[in-house]
Amino acid sequence: MSLPNACNQQNSIEQELVNNILDEVKSTLAQLTINNRYMNKQQTCAYLKISNNTLDKLIKHGLPFISVGSTRRFDRVAIDKWLNSRV
Repeated sequence: MSLPNACNQQNSIEQELVNNILDEVKSTLAQLTINNRYMNKQQTCAYLKISNNTLDKLIKHGLPFISVGSTRRFDRVAIDKWLNSRV
């Protein structure tokens, strides 16, 4: 008669795991704030693990950026979408 109890315990553990994963995903998304969502060229190169010359080539091929005065800022979300659309 301990079988239904074990099944309930397994369901409880599975639900706890799902909740923990969801909490971790929400926490990670919350850390993607304006401060680290928009990057300069150096940060973008580090994010993409490419050189400055390669970044310049990607810009010529349409890599999205935002002009802020005379500087460029790169949106992580827009970059990810652009890269995924090219695959």
